[in-house]
Amino acid sequence: MEGFKSYLLSRHVMNDKKAGFYLYWVREFYRYCDKHPGEAVKTEDIDRYLKHLSKHREEWQVKQAGEAIQLYLFYTRPGHPRGVLGKGDQDGSGRTLQRKCARC
Repeated sequence: MEGFKSYLLSRHVMNDKKAGFYLYWVREFYRYCDKHPGEAVKTEDIDRYLKHLSKHREEWQVKQAGEAIQLYLFYTRPGHPRGVLGKGDQDGSGRTLQRKCARC
């Protein structure tokens, strides 16, 4: 998981505080699914977890958790060059990921 955090920070995808929350959501998701990070998950697993969260969390937190999970799945997909997030790369939902600055 620290590799994932380093990836987020090194590519200027987000700041350290937000990256910490993304790690939290990914860990909690895998704990909820009773799996280890990196194990295969299904779309239904994600949907079930987000539905569970929506009962106890604010809407923005549920959205952030969903984004964190999708970005982690993007990061861990087979063949993904760790630490490289090029322009036009997409997360697991098919959305194009944006970088924070034009220089990055």
